[in-house]
Amino acid sequence: MNSSNMHMHKHFFIWWIIFLYKINQQVITFRIVNNEFLKKELTTEDFPGARKYARNWTSGDTVGHGVFTYEDGGRYEGNFKRRAGREGNGTFYFADGRKYVGSWMNNQPNGQGIFTWPDGNRYEGSFKDGKMHGNGVLYYTDGRKYIEFTESYPNKPPSVRFT
Repeated sequence: MNSSNMHMHKHFFIWWIIFLYKINQQVITFRIVNNEFLKKELTTEDFPGARKYARNWTSGDTVGHGVFTYEDGGRYEGNFKRRAGREGNGTFYFADGRKYVGSWMNNQPNGQGIFTWPDGNRYEGSFKDGKMHGNGVLYYTDGRKYIEFTESYPNKPPSVRFT
């Protein structure tokens, strides 16, 4: 088979794969290097409610990097774990302008992170099950700050230090 026939067959092959995946509401992209097909690089799936999820998996991986866009305009960019959702490091952009950057476990902020509000206030510290918890500082734009949290609320005195 000469190179022009091989080139034509590759285009037919790519077209056929894209056609088959579009039937299943998926689009798949392949990369060709040195006339060789590499495994699928990017998969995009549309979910009900106009949500869109693009992820980059390699065969057999349990963790991949991706972007999940929600119907309300929120967006998560970061690591995912199959069948567990958001896992590892990632950033969640809320539709109202809030933002969380940090560690995720079991689809919730867990570990260290930074939560920022649109008005400039921000929390830097520990999260547990999606809530500010443990060591951390809530910085207000006027210079005030709260230190140490339990389930998103400043601990009651004397454990709260206000500076």
